[in-house]
Amino acid sequence: MTSQTRMRAAVFRGAREIGVSDVARPTADPAKVLVRVTRTGICTFERRIYSGAQKHVPMPSIAGHEVAAIVEDAPSDTGLRPGDSVAMDLVYRCGRCYYCVRGQDNQCVKLYSENLKWDGYHTIGGGFGEYISVDPAKVFKVDPAVPHHIVALSEPLGCVIHSFSKTTVTLGDTVSVIGAGTMGSLHVVLAKLYGCKVLVSDPDEERLAFVRDRLGADVVVNPTKDDPVAAAKALSDGRGTNAVFVTAGVAAAAEQAIEMAGKYSTVVLYASTHPAAKIQLDWNRVHYNEIRIDGTESRTRNDVRTAAELLPKLKDVLEHLVSKQIPLDELPEELERGVPTGATQRVVVDLER
Repeated sequence: MTSQTRMRAAVFRGAREIGVSDVARPTADPAKVLVRVTRTGICTFERRIYSGAQKHVPMPSIAGHEVAAIVEDAPSDTGLRPGDSVAMDLVYRCGRCYYCVRGQDNQCVKLYSENLKWDGYHTIGGGFGEYISVDPAKVFKVDPAVPHHIVALSEPLGCVIHSFSKTTVTLGDTVSVIGAGTMGSLHVVLAKLYGCKVLVSDPDEERLAFVRDRLGADVVVNPTKDDPVAAAKALSDGRGTNAVFVTAGVAAAAEQAIEMAGKYSTVVLYASTHPAAKIQLDWNRVHYNEIRIDGTESRTRNDVRTAAELLPKLKDVLEHLVSKQIPLDELPEELERGVPTGATQRVVVDLER
C-alpha cells in the first residue's frame, strides 16, 4: 500500500502500554468530512486511560478528543472546503434519544455504548491518529488566524461553557474556583470574560501564581495556609460568591464550596472523583440560602460551536494555557509523567512534527 493509504496513530493496548503504529488511513466519503489532524490536547481522561484508572475502556484504542484539524475533503453542502481550519466535536451523539432531542446531547444514552472502530481499533475520539473521517455536524470552522494549538482547546473550553450554563452568573458577579489546573484555569478565563471578580483556591503555589499573573485572578488562596471561605466573603462584601466551581475531585473541596457560596449561589461539581466519593452538607445552609448544587458533564455540541466562535477573542490569553507541544512519538513518555503539576497546564501533541 502507498503512504496515501496509511497513517501513524498512537494506540493504547492496556494500562501503561501505548505505542505509535502504522494503521489504515480513512478515505474520502461522500457523506463525511475527512480531516488531517494537526494538534490534539492531552486530557486527564487520556492520562487515566494510560494509568489504568479509567475503567471499561475497550482495547486496543485510538484516543484523543481535543482536536484541531485541516479539512481534506467535505460534502459540497456543508460550507466546508479543503484547507479550512476546524475544531472537532468527537463525542458520539445519536441525535434520536430522549436527551439528544432535548438539546442535552452530552447525556446521549448511546454515548459510551456505541462500539466505534477504525481498522480494528476502538476510536475514542481518534485524535492521536493523523486523519479522522466524521459526520459534518462534528466539524466547526475556525478563524484561520487562530493557531492550531489554541484551536485544540475548543473542546475543554466547551466543557467550561457548559459548566457556566448551570449557574446564573452574569456581568460583574463574583466567582470562586477550587482547583487551578487547566480546567480551573479555563473557568477563570471565562469568568473574566464576564467581567467577574475571581477567587482561586489551590494548594499549589505555582498554580496560584499562574492564574494570578497570567490569567488575572483577583484573589488567590492556598487552603493549607489561609481560609478560602473567609476570602470568598471578603471578595463579595460578606455575602459569599455568586458561583463556586469545584474543579478538583476532592470531597472536602465540595463541602468547602458550599460554605463559600452566597445566597442564590450555585455550587458546580465540575470534577469527577476516582474512586467515587460522598460528601456531607449542612441541610439548613442549603435550604435557607437557596443554594443550588449542580453537576456538569462534558459539553453539548453547541457548547463546542460556541467555544470555536470565542477563540479569536480569547486566543491571546489561551496561549498561556498551552505549556508544551510534543511530537506524537513522545506521547508515551509524556503520559508516563502523570497529571501535570505546578505551572504546567495543557500539553498538546503536534501531529505535523
